[in-house]
Amino acid sequence: MAIKKASAGWLVDLQPGGRGGKRFRKTLPTKGEALAFEAWLKNKVREVPEWAPARKDPRRLSDLVEAWYSGHGVHLRNGEAAKAKLAQVVCVKLCKKVAGKGCVIARITARRAIARSGGIRARPVRRPA
Repeated sequence: MAIKKASAGWLVDLQPGGRGGKRFRKTLPTKGEALAFEAWLKNKVREVPEWAPARKDPRRLSDLVEAWYSGHGVHLRNGEAAKAKLAQVVCVKLCKKVAGKGCVIARITARRAIARSGGIRARPVRRPA
């Protein structure tokens, strides 16, 4: 149950979006108020889209390869070859998986592509002479 007795009152501890969603915690003086707040919060998350947890990325890894190529790969000498190699790995080895299903590499690749397309550049590593 998301309502527990605390020293200061009743603690409501909810994560409506699951493990990765936003967490709501509030201490209330009575159990009735805590139950009412819990019901209100669940209703608010269901009805108002701004309160709902963010949706997962529905794009396929092949779409992320295209985003990477258009944002970064076009500037490389071997961009076409790298795109072909990535496409082969994505299509053959990873069986056209969806990016939002726990694929960390896909999220990193998408973040890099978005950052590069917006003009944000990574700092070069400074090596001692």
